[in-house]
Amino acid sequence: PFVIRYPKEIPAGTRSKDMILNVDFASLLADYAGVKTPNESQGHSFRNNLKGNTPKDWRKEMYYRYWTQHSNRPAHMGIRNERYKLMFFYGDRLNMTGSEDKTTTPAWEFYDLQSDPRENHNAYSDPQYAKIIRQMKEEMLKLRKDVKDEDKNTPKMKEIMDTYYW
Repeated sequence: PFVIRYPKEIPAGTRSKDMILNVDFASLLADYAGVKTPNESQGHSFRNNLKGNTPKDWRKEMYYRYWTQHSNRPAHMGIRNERYKLMFFYGDRLNMTGSEDKTTTPAWEFYDLQSDPRENHNAYSDPQYAKIIRQMKEEMLKLRKDVKDEDKNTPKMKEIMDTYYW
């Protein structure tokens, strides 16, 4: 959730279902300050979204990564769109500080947020979602590349991806 008050531009009680990422906040603040967002910034100002004018090319899905490894919350990456969420728990610290040394077996989770909004049923093995899951896996690889999160210097991650991704 994100709450902002700016009556000059944002009508009171406005809600948006647009996918906003933490990398977008700097661009939004730069926009409000009247300065140009640096070219290397991954984020985009969502000022128009807040006004209720979502750009036609606004993201329809998002990629995220949770880096630290803990046995109760394994390191993972995921992709989410309005209806579905797919996560790959790769379960290795990959030399990340603040992580436990203990690894966990890589695993997948998939949720249909329309029929299971509380994410109670992992539908990864459900055949009716096989095509959607495959498309989301392909899109996750594309989004990882777009944000330059490919673990090119991490041989252990390549091994995990080669063994468990497909």
